[in-house]
Amino acid sequence: FSIEIVIQSRRLNITGYLDKLKELEKAQEIELLKIQTADYQKFINDLIGGGAIMSKNFFVVVPFTSIEI
Repeated sequence: FSIEIVIQSRRLNITGYLDKLKELEKAQEIELLKIQTADYQKFINDLIGGGAIMSKNFFVVVPFTSIEI
């Protein structure tokens, strides 16, 4: 039998995630955690500067035909 592999790629919009990180940084009272949150934000911004963030789903399609008796 034959199978089909389907790959679905979609661009992710992570601006909401970045906004949430900014809010968490402002609300953080511990200075070390505030610095780490800022560093993480910079890392994420550098990462998305290199290209789009993608979500990928992989599906295996197996055909089905009923056998009539």
